[in-house]
Amino acid sequence: MDGPRYTWGDFDDLPDIGQAAVEDIDFLDEGLLSRVDRHAVWGRVRLRVSRPVREYMGARSADGADRSDVLWQIERDLADAGCSIVEIVAIVRPTVWNKFAGRNDELKRLKSEAAKAVAQVVANGGDAEGVLEGVEEAQKPNIQWLSDVIAQGIPRPKWLVRGIWAKGTCGFISGAPKSYKSWFGLDLALTIATGKSFLDDPQHSMVGGPKPVLMLLEEDDKRLVLARLAQILEAKDPDNFWHGQLSVGADGQVTWHGPTKSLPLALHVGHGFIASDEGWQAWLDEAMAEGNFAAVVIDTLGTTAGDIDTDRAGEVMGKMLRPLKILSQKHDCAIMIVHHNKKGDGTKRGGQDMLGSVALHAWVENAIYVREKQVDRQGTTTTFVERESKQAPEYQFRVKVPRMVEHPDGSRTLWAPEVLSGWGHTDEDTPSPRPEAAKGSTERSAAPSGRVAGSQIAFELKQMGGDRRFLPVDRIATTRGQSVSATRRQLDIAVDNELLERDGDSYRISQGDS
Repeated sequence: MDGPRYTWGDFDDLPDIGQAAVEDIDFLDEGLLSRVDRHAVWGRVRLRVSRPVREYMGARSADGADRSDVLWQIERDLADAGCSIVEIVAIVRPTVWNKFAGRNDELKRLKSEAAKAVAQVVANGGDAEGVLEGVEEAQKPNIQWLSDVIAQGIPRPKWLVRGIWAKGTCGFISGAPKSYKSWFGLDLALTIATGKSFLDDPQHSMVGGPKPVLMLLEEDDKRLVLARLAQILEAKDPDNFWHGQLSVGADGQVTWHGPTKSLPLALHVGHGFIASDEGWQAWLDEAMAEGNFAAVVIDTLGTTAGDIDTDRAGEVMGKMLRPLKILSQKHDCAIMIVHHNKKGDGTKRGGQDMLGSVALHAWVENAIYVREKQVDRQGTTTTFVERESKQAPEYQFRVKVPRMVEHPDGSRTLWAPEVLSGWGHTDEDTPSPRPEAAKGSTERSAAPSGRVAGSQIAFELKQMGGDRRFLPVDRIATTRGQSVSATRRQLDIAVDNELLERDGDSYRISQGDS
C-alpha cells in the first residue's frame, strides 16, 4: 500500500528466468502425486532416457552404488525427456534410489531435486527430441561374428510344463468360441501355480514345483472366473482349494480341512489392462519384476489389444507383440495369450486360423490350438488340439471334458479332462481336415474338405496297424475315444468308398488302395 509503484515497462529490461525456478512447488502434495499415473509417464519417456537409467529403474537393490549420483542422473534424464517436476517425483519415489525414503521431509527433498533438474534443462535450452535421437543412435548394436556368439554359450530351452510350454516363451491358446480355450488357459495357470499336471495328464507335468503366475483377464467377469477356477482347482488340487474340504470319520463325525497353503496366483480381472499401451507395459514390467512370475496369462487378445489394428502386421508387432516378447525375455517369464479363431475349413495350420494378421502366428514360440469340438448326447465334449512348439515336434491330442453340473444331492461334476491319443496328419506339415463327427448316414455323401468321405478314419486305422491286419471295431472305437456305433458308421462309409475292407466286425486298410 505504501511501497513503490511499477508499470509493465519497468520489467522490460529484466532477464528472463526459467519457469521451474519460480514455480511454487509447495503445491505439490500427496494428493497431486496420487493423480499421476507413473507407469503411463514412464512408458511415454522410457525410450528417451539413457540405457543406464533404464537399467537403474529396473534395479531391485542399490548394490553399493552411490544413490545420490544415480538419483540425480535419473532426475536429469527424466527432465531432459520432458517430464514435469511432479512426474519426476512420482517416478523416482518408489525406486531403490530414493535416498530420502522414510524421512519426514522426503517429499520436500524430492521436489527440490526435481525442480533443480528441470531448471537446468530450461537454463541449458535442453531439447527432448535431441536426447531421443542420441539415445537411439547409441543403442544400435555392433557386429557379432558367429564365433563370438558360439563362445557366449546359449542355454538349451527348458520346459515349464513338460511337452506343452517352454520357460520364458510367448504364444497363444486359441480356438473357436465355447471350445474350452479359456478353461485350458486357467488349467495351465493352475498347473504352474500348484505344481500339478496340465489337464491331469502325467506326461504334461509341471517342472520344478509350483511357481507364481499372473492372470490378466478382461473378457469374463470375476464371478465367472472364480467359478471356473473353483471347478478346476477342487479337482486338480483339493487340499489347496480355498473353500477347504469336508471329510467323514469312522464315527460319522464331519470335519472341515482348510487349504494347506496359499496359491502363488495373482488375479487381475476387469482392471482395463491394455497390452499395447506403453503405460501398462511399464506397469507389467514392474509387476513381473516384483512378483517373479513364471508365467503371465492374458485373456483375451481382442479385449486387451487397445486401439491397434490386429490385422496390420507392423502395428500389432511394433506396439504389442514385440514389447511383450522383450518383457518375456527380460524376466524369463512365459506369456500366454488367449485368442479367438476365425471360421475356416480346418485344413490350415492351427496358427493360420487365428483372427488377425499372420504376424500373430510368426510371433509364436509355443501354442495350443483348439481346432474342433464334438458334443455327444451325454454332454461330453471332445476337443481336437494341436500343440505347436519351437522346442519340440508338433503333435495332436484329444481332450474329453464331461459336462460340469451340480446334482440334486448337492454334489458336483468337477473339471475332469481326459487326454486321448492324437488325431493324425495328412502329411508332415499340414494338420488333417476336421475330424468327422458322428452324425449318422448323412455323412455317406459328404466328403470333408474335398476329400473322400471316410479317409480320416482310414488314415487313423493305418496308424493303429490296420494296414497289416484286421482290427475289431471296439478296439478302434476305444482308441478314438468314440462310441462303437458311431465308429462303425464311419468305418462303413470308408468301406463304401473302397478305402477299407471288412471281415465281420473287423476292418483293415484296403489292400488295393495306394
